[in-house]
Amino acid sequence: LVNIVTGKMQFLGLRPIRSEVAEKLSAVIPNYELRFWARPGMSGWAQVNFGYAGSVESQKRKFEYDLYYLSHASTWMDFRIVMRTILLLLRRGVGAPSPAALVHDD
Repeated sequence: LVNIVTGKMQFLGLRPIRSEVAEKLSAVIPNYELRFWARPGMSGWAQVNFGYAGSVESQKRKFEYDLYYLSHASTWMDFRIVMRTILLLLRRGVGAPSPAALVHDD
C-alpha cells in the first residue's frame, strides 16, 4: 500500500515483474516491453483470469491478458477486475497460496 500512496503502483494494473525476469522475457516474447506502458498494480486482468505463470509459455499466455487489459482499459474493466479479485479472495482466503503454488514435482 505504501507504493500506491507514493504513486509507484496503482490498485489495478499489470502485476510488477523483476527486471531480470522482464529482460529475459523481452528477449523471447515479441513486444513484451509494451507491458511497461502502464504503472504496475496490486491486481489485474491477467491475475484474475490466469494466475501464476511459471514458464515462458505461460508467461506468453499471461502477456496476452496484459495486452487485452491495456487495449480495453476502462472503468467497466476495472470494476470487473475488482469483483473477480474479491471473489478469488473469498474462495481462497486472504493470504492463502494460489493453487499453482501448491503443485509439487516430487
